[in-house]
Amino acid sequence: MVLAGLSREPVTTFAALDDPWVLDGRLGAERDEHLGVLAGAPPDQRSSLDLARLTAEHAGRAVQAASADLERAEAHLARFGPLAALRRTLRMERDDAEHAVARAQQRLEAARAERRRSEGRVAELEAAEAERTRFVADTAWRLERVQAINNQLDRHWSAAVLAAVRQDDPLAFGVGRLRAARAVAARDLASYHASLPPDRRAAVTQAERELADARHRRRLARRALDECRRRLELASERHWGRRDKEAMARAERALASAEHAVSDAARAEHDARGRLDAEGSKVRRRTKALAATEEQRVELTGALAELDAALDDTRAKRVEALAAEPIVPPHLVDVVGEAPSDPHAARPGGAWPGASRPTATAVPTPSATRPTVASSRPSGPVRPHGGCPTRSGTTSPARCATAGPCWRSPLRRAMPTSTAHGAMRRHGPKSSRKPGRS
Repeated sequence: MVLAGLSREPVTTFAALDDPWVLDGRLGAERDEHLGVLAGAPPDQRSSLDLARLTAEHAGRAVQAASADLERAEAHLARFGPLAALRRTLRMERDDAEHAVARAQQRLEAARAERRRSEGRVAELEAAEAERTRFVADTAWRLERVQAINNQLDRHWSAAVLAAVRQDDPLAFGVGRLRAARAVAARDLASYHASLPPDRRAAVTQAERELADARHRRRLARRALDECRRRLELASERHWGRRDKEAMARAERALASAEHAVSDAARAEHDARGRLDAEGSKVRRRTKALAATEEQRVELTGALAELDAALDDTRAKRVEALAAEPIVPPHLVDVVGEAPSDPHAARPGGAWPGASRPTATAVPTPSATRPTVASSRPSGPVRPHGGCPTRSGTTSPARCATAGPCWRSPLRRAMPTSTAHGAMRRHGPKSSRKPGRS
């Protein structure tokens, strides 16, 4: 036996012989370097720049309004001539006008200062945004490289976990890696399906049906045209030396209508054939795409099935490990309930109510949402139907009450009304039975 074990060749495809952490560390270091450079990007000031431009626009309009107020105040002051100083009221009005001009000048200076500040803020933010744009353009390749590294690491760990699953060690890299590998396989398979052209086989069947119908209508139209031509020939013949002009006119009108129907049927057949050719080309493109990606899709489908089976097979171990943790995550507590104090209760069939169902697809059972007859039965030992001492007459009702709970009374309470009425129709009410009659 020892010689047989030594003669076995090691499995060279297992992930342990090609350490996946080496590539993970190298790519992780490179990604951290790129992320460190990207973290030093200038802040995005586009919203602040839009607000500053709006403020500068308002400041410009304020300057225009202040200039107009100053012009009106100066025009009002210019109406006072040299004789305005002779009367007291005119002197007061001229003083008010001079004060209005001074206030208008102050408002204009303040508006111009605010406009200068707004324009300076806009220029500052535009320079910062230009710097950020240059930084984004210079480091765009780093962001693309980070995305490529993430995709490469996802597929790298997916392959490593799949190799571990095939070696019957699905939790070699942890349940997180196992779930991530399953997500990567599902995402890649979905991307392959999404890249395929739409399935137009139903449209091809419909187009074939329409083409057959159009051909049938064209044949009927041709027969009707031949019949109209024959009737026109008959109507054109002389009967007793005369032609029936009314019959000839009717035959000519019918012939024109038949010719029009034939042309319509031919046009409909041509359109149906065009639709069939277009849909057929789409089906051929889909068939070609399916053949080109068949190997990848079959491989991903098999990998997804293996990973799903690994998740199902390791559920008991994962639940036991979860019960051994000092703190259970809240999102798992919501699904499987509180962890039991006894770690052995987390095994399948134990006291933990959620340990026997999948964590990712836990749904409330019908018994938890819909009451049944069994839910209304009393707790404790239940006697069978034929062993009720009260029914047999060997025990009094008090003796029966001490013997244990009976299932017949709560069942009768839980029995629907229609069932109780049906039982009464079959047996009849007890009060209707008269003594002495069997």
